[in-house]
Amino acid sequence: MAREDRRVREELVAAGALPLGSYSPAMAAVHRRNNDRMRAILAAHGWPGRTLVGDDGAEAAWLVVQHAVLAPDVQRRGLTLLRRAVRTGEAPAWQLAYLDDRVRMSRGVEQTYGTQFVPGADGRSLPWPIADAAGVDARRRRIGLPPLREHARRIRAEDAKLDWSEPRPRVGISACLLGHEVRWDGGHKRDPGLVAQLGRSVEWVPVCPEVELGLGVPREPIRLEGSRARPRLVGVGSRTDHTAAMVRLARARIAQLEAQGLSGYVLKSRSPTCGLANVAVHGPGGEPVLAGTGVFAGVLTAQLPLLPVEDEVRLAVPAARAGFLARVRAYARWHRENAAGMTRARLASFHEAHAALLREGLHRRLARLVSDRSRPIRVIARAYAAAFMDALRREETRPTSPRSPLRGAGRSSPPRRRRGSSAGRASP
Repeated sequence: MAREDRRVREELVAAGALPLGSYSPAMAAVHRRNNDRMRAILAAHGWPGRTLVGDDGAEAAWLVVQHAVLAPDVQRRGLTLLRRAVRTGEAPAWQLAYLDDRVRMSRGVEQTYGTQFVPGADGRSLPWPIADAAGVDARRRRIGLPPLREHARRIRAEDAKLDWSEPRPRVGISACLLGHEVRWDGGHKRDPGLVAQLGRSVEWVPVCPEVELGLGVPREPIRLEGSRARPRLVGVGSRTDHTAAMVRLARARIAQLEAQGLSGYVLKSRSPTCGLANVAVHGPGGEPVLAGTGVFAGVLTAQLPLLPVEDEVRLAVPAARAGFLARVRAYARWHRENAAGMTRARLASFHEAHAALLREGLHRRLARLVSDRSRPIRVIARAYAAAFMDALRREETRPTSPRSPLRGAGRSSPPRRRRGSSAGRASP
């Protein structure tokens, strides 16, 4: 089982077919077969320790359980049995550390030993959040693991072998955030962190609705007035109502962006055109009395409801950036699959490739859609796309868990085996 796991992974790496951010269907098929066999072994024999199968066999058993991301029951049962095996000397403590961290990550809670890594917004692997991070090296040292910094270097060296050929997704962005001097006063709102962190992973498509409407730079300030549900976009001094013209522009521009393969959008917060939420809506006396949505942003979210959309304030949080990028990449892949012609086999393959992005319950719910044979595939595909993107949004905003762009399928690499040592050599 472990030999096949390693062989398939090495073949995928060599072929450039193991991209970060997704789960290869070929790898998933191996893991599913291994999960069934390991479930039976654990039930019949308990943990396959040194006495029963030798050091190499015990390490192989650990690797199979470590990779059982599609079978949380196997990982949970394996963790219980492995704890007993470590206490009786049947397994090394570092294996327990890796499996415990993997199970914690799949549950959305902090890891203990820093063994699990996930892709950050810029593609570089980062440790999944660690409980008591200041003490992690001491905990690692007690069980024979190298310092976290050394472990991180090895993980990133492995990243270099993986496929980075996936096209960069196209992401719309308020042009002022890139430093374009298009603000009403001739200035900009360049966000260096956003540009640096996400710019290496996406192709920006800058848009300034006010300039494209012909309002010019500099220009009269505009603001939202009236009701929160249907605010008007009004010139502060001239009282010119730009609402209808902006809505027409937005509909046409967004249709154009959709046709160009847009996969996400980053909006300028609190803007009367681009603000996603909490935009001031002014009352009859000119005072801000309500919080609404910018006119362009409202059309964007209505016209493309599944599109990943955030503003720069939320994306200042590293976990939110990573989650947004994961959603953008998944959205781009979905549209590539659709463009190739959606079939039941293609839908099943997409579902397996993204299984690790979702918790077990959400994955099972989507699996029921995939297996539905009572409706046409186009109907099922629409329902799946809506449910899948909604599930990713909910995963990202769970209040009790830091967001992982690869929940349950983090990158990890145990220490190299030293002569006379039981430290593992596998690469889970």
